Amino acid sequence: MKKSVCSAGLATLAVVLCSCGAAPPPPPETPPYVPSYAFSATGSGGKIDVTVGLVAPQFGDQTKGAVYSMGKVPIESPGVSMQTNAWDDDLAKNFVSGLRTTFNELLSAKGFNVTGPFDSVDNMTFPEKKGADFVLYPEVDVALSQTVTKKGVVEEGNEFTGYDSKNDCELTLSIGGNVLIVVKEPLSGEKMWMKRVEIVGGQTQMITYKTASADVACTAALSREGQNAKAKLLEDAFKAVMTALDKYVTGEEFQMLKTQATELREKKAY
Repeated sequence: MKKSVCSAGLATLAVVLCSCGAAPPPPPETPPYVPSYAFSATGSGGKIDVTVGLVAPQFGDQTKGAVYSMGKVPIESPGVSMQTNAWDDDLAKNFVSGLRTTFNELLSAKGFNVTGPFDSVDNMTFPEKKGADFVLYPEVDVALSQTVTKKGVVEEGNEFTGYDSKNDCELTLSIGGNVLIVVKEPLSGEKMWMKRVEIVGGQTQMITYKTASADVACTAALSREGQNAKAKLLEDAFKAVMTALDKYVTGEEFQMLKTQATELREKKAY
């Protein structure tokens, strides 16, 4: 009888020790957020006798402080211009590509004849310029600012598995600047129409996370949540630009602009 009690006690102790020593299951990984760069434009209901040459997004004067850092450089550095980084970072690249594609879709939905897209006005041939009443492009001058703060060091674990020191980090994100929608007469290069869309910087997001160990700097371990927050800010900026373009671009206004562009060409004898 005593032997049975003793055996049961040892078995219970073993279970307790195993349960204490077992590492807790890792938390489920946060899936990447895929921003939507789709937009349903207000249709015109018919074709408009206006041909628009669509030009790829251009970039503003970076000396005015429009820098765009997407995690490819240390956060403490000033960042790199969007013009440079747009082709190195998937989030920035997709934002620019989304503008380019959806501008085309919006103009087509409104009944315009669309040519292009062209990399720049200078890359258009003379016949391409002559065949377009206007060229239209977005001029991007946007800054995504991000600040990483090391809040302290935390110990995680227990007496059975051991303790690990990790950096407790905080990432603060905000976006600001503007996108200028420009319409030019392609042969003369004269600006015919401009609308500025302000990207409000009040959409600040704060993300907290921990590094794998205290040896890993906060700037080297941006979390998936941080990347997702950046993607959502860019998605909001895209929607603001497209909503404004949908509002401002109308067949009536551009037909009046076409009359002015025709007069300009006649004066310059193109």
